[in-house]
Amino acid sequence: MDRPWADLYVYFFERSLQLLRVGGVLSFITSNKYFRADYGKRLRTYLAYATRPSVMLDFGDAPVFTSIAYPAIIVTRKTRSVELGKLPEKVDAEDWESRVMTWTPGPDIREFPEIFEHDAGILHQRELRQDGWRLGEREVLRLVDKIRGSGTPLGSVVSKRIFAGIKTGLNDAFLIDSECCKRLLADDPCSADIIKPYLHGKHIRKWHPGVSDQYIIYTPHGIDIDQYPAVKNHLRPFKSRLETRALDQKWYELQQPQKAFTSGYEGRKIVYPNIAYGCRFAADTGSYLDMTSFCICGPVAFLLPVLNSSVITFFFAHLGIQRRGGYQEFKTQYVQQFPIPETNPRERGLCERLAEALIWLHSPAGKKAQNAPTGLMIAYLEQWLNGLVYELFFPGELHARRLKLFDETAKLNPPDLANLPDADKLTALQELHEKAYAKQATLRGMLFDLKSLDVVRVIEDADESMNKEV
Repeated sequence: MDRPWADLYVYFFERSLQLLRVGGVLSFITSNKYFRADYGKRLRTYLAYATRPSVMLDFGDAPVFTSIAYPAIIVTRKTRSVELGKLPEKVDAEDWESRVMTWTPGPDIREFPEIFEHDAGILHQRELRQDGWRLGEREVLRLVDKIRGSGTPLGSVVSKRIFAGIKTGLNDAFLIDSECCKRLLADDPCSADIIKPYLHGKHIRKWHPGVSDQYIIYTPHGIDIDQYPAVKNHLRPFKSRLETRALDQKWYELQQPQKAFTSGYEGRKIVYPNIAYGCRFAADTGSYLDMTSFCICGPVAFLLPVLNSSVITFFFAHLGIQRRGGYQEFKTQYVQQFPIPETNPRERGLCERLAEALIWLHSPAGKKAQNAPTGLMIAYLEQWLNGLVYELFFPGELHARRLKLFDETAKLNPPDLANLPDADKLTALQELHEKAYAKQATLRGMLFDLKSLDVVRVIEDADESMNKEV
């Protein structure tokens, strides 16, 4: 039924459905990963069109069972036989419903029967989508679909230029600190050609990655190591350990150097960790990435506010796989689905100016220039930019309430930091903040009124609920 690398329980589903007669009932307790994982797509198709689920429960990371992580329960009745090795043909939506529930940790699990009876929702067959099952409230599911249809998938926007990080095979050998870097450069200036600044996923925060004191000795497959004698001497003590690594590379070469991605690493890009609590996308130039991080090569200043927005945080919470403690896994198969809304040149330019302000304020240069507390200004800029993203996704809802944030932003005319010296940037942003945050400022009133919109309420309530669970 599924790919050879699917989780083992997928094959138990397949065999059970082969043995079950039409009308028979199957009930399984398994991991919930097939609800959304790419390898579960064929299983989801089979269950949606050859069976009729009556109950589906998702316990998330609640410690309900000791022998299984992220448990889920499905009770379903077989409705048709399918030829071995084939998938059922899609049928028109029938008038049947499943009772579904996503368990929220907190109540005593012994209260589950009463809570399920009171709180379980209803899911129709047509809502069992091939791209992933979501067992939330129908209002939430409709909003997720609306967001999906409001833009172009990120993967298409950036021509699938979403790149993984490097696997060294032995970090002790290839990762060095600034002192070691200085020694190698003093011994042989040519070493600079293959010593690169290095970022770990854990160092990446919103807008700008944290400062790292690490560098990578970048020795891709096919490199002539004799051209770099200082580096070769540094690696030589690790030779015996390097020769025991997996895959086929010379002892001084990186295990997975991702050589095809180096142009992306060298340029300006968006970086993010593979596992994080909430969206943590940042702008970076020139850093090479370790295997716990990824990068996106595209229009940084426009994409960044969209990717860090409440809308995308909400969307991803109902798309990707959530780990224990609310952490999420930012696999490329999910990230490339993030919808990017259409914009006109004016909207795009205004988003980019505010995004560049936040990038600079979080950068070492921006922090060095700060001669007064900037926490309120940064928080307000983030709220402002988040509001603009709401208008991109939901223009009808905002304009019906006369909330035209882009018009008001244009009047305030955010400074173009690219045309200002560092010494003048903070002053320009402080002046902007004073006008935009003034008690009677129209923008401030609009941002406050956003919370009265239904779409914003659903998104913000979901975000607050996720925060409480961690």
